Amino acid sequence: MEPIIAQLEKYNDNEYNLKITGEYNPDIPDTLIIKPIGNIEAYNIEVFSKAILNTLKENEQIKNITIDLKSVPYMSSTGIGAIIHILAYVNKNKLTLTVLNVNEKIQVTFNLLGFDHFLNI
Repeated sequence: MEPIIAQLEKYNDNEYNLKITGEYNPDIPDTLIIKPIGNIEAYNIEVFSKAILNTLKENEQIKNITIDLKSVPYMSSTGIGAIIHILAYVNKNKLTLTVLNVNEKIQVTFNLLGFDHFLNI
């Protein structure tokens, strides 16, 4: 079982679910795989961004981060902004960021914004 990095179940008395797990591969010790589960939207963007950035800041041995979006059916524009914010941190600290398993709708948006030119997708 993967450790839970962050989890949001309720926000403003509404039921919302976002769970973010992190997985370290013992064969690749400097790599962290982040697996968000649920929609990434304005109400949970702070949880999403802080969970990832705090994990990177607290674990300096991490040089590569992979965000697996397999279980993210929807990402709002604030979620896309968070990816850009995370990418800025990654670039500043000479790390690498890869985004995997992007669904078709999110992929179209990424392509329209030119993410495929500066992000490993």
